[in-house]
Amino acid sequence: MLKLISLFLLGLVSSSESLTILIASHRDIFCHSTVHNIYLRAKKPKRVFVNIVQEIYSEDFDCFSEIFNNPQISQDLKNWLQTNVSVFNKPPSKDQGLHVSVYQAQQMISPENRDGFVMKIDSHSDFLIDYDQKLFDLFRKIGDENAVLSSYPLGYEDVSDYNDQSKNEKSRFKSFGKVCRIKKNKSDLFFMPISIVSNLDTYKCFQEKGFCRGLFVVGGFIFTKVNTMEKVPYDKYLSYFFNGEQILYSLRLFTHGYNVYIPKENFIFHLYAKNRKQRIRYHMNKPHDQSIYDKSLNRYKYIFGLIEKNNVSLNKIEMGEIESFGLGNKKSLEDFYKTIGVDFREYLFQNKRSENEFDDPCRKLDIMNAN
Repeated sequence: MLKLISLFLLGLVSSSESLTILIASHRDIFCHSTVHNIYLRAKKPKRVFVNIVQEIYSEDFDCFSEIFNNPQISQDLKNWLQTNVSVFNKPPSKDQGLHVSVYQAQQMISPENRDGFVMKIDSHSDFLIDYDQKLFDLFRKIGDENAVLSSYPLGYEDVSDYNDQSKNEKSRFKSFGKVCRIKKNKSDLFFMPISIVSNLDTYKCFQEKGFCRGLFVVGGFIFTKVNTMEKVPYDKYLSYFFNGEQILYSLRLFTHGYNVYIPKENFIFHLYAKNRKQRIRYHMNKPHDQSIYDKSLNRYKYIFGLIEKNNVSLNKIEMGEIESFGLGNKKSLEDFYKTIGVDFREYLFQNKRSENEFDDPCRKLDIMNAN
């Protein structure tokens, strides 16, 4: 901490120009590569800080210490890692799921960085060269202090094309899918936003501005001001919760008055199907206590209005600090359903729909970005 404070006193890092990256890692063998890439690709690595909450056994790859065993990494970078990276380790036996780990990473943000930016990513990510400066520039170009940038990252296989400056923009930049289609899982418990293949260049706003309005955030890439995540933190009471995370956080941001934007340029790259068998993911880790998970699930359904109070006893719903981790007062749940064009309550309670996927939000997104 003294080293970090000294950096600000010396003027090497401006608090408003800092970027804190949040990583929740569950036995991920690619996490240390992600941390390496964060500093390798940054334009100004001195202003980038990383908070890692990792769940590992003693025999697992460590997100942090593994980097120091790599002879290809310079000593200068290792020195900055020691200053700028904070790590909290906990055994998988203490696992409470993604939401709790992200919340813990948020609580590790230094007070000196609270005027800066924050980005949540997955622990198996790569980056566009100078991603930090490009994100700062785009945020300021949007000109909305309530902006939240988010989109589905492209896959690892696209990193080399994007970072090859010898290629022209048309061959480097691929349009990625609109995050708008709503998918329902088989048990009717979750509604999840998914990406569909679409040529986003058909939106005039991408051509003229380099960004468009969006409806939902995606967990693999969320970029905003630190004070936004302080006002809308990840919910520490959603133990073992994974599916439904993205649309729930989208709802909470929406009702607190924040606006999602989709950048034209892809800043983050994600490890998807390739080497997937080598990844141990949060939602594949079974809860240690099924009753706790059930209460978390009911909390999710309660916030979305999917539980009728008369039918479920409140002691079966996790109600801890529900006012602090629930909806905001800038907009309502009704406003959210109207904006996306789908009311989940009608589907569950009135059986108005029979399909498993809904394209209504995609049509709403098209209208939103038509002008």
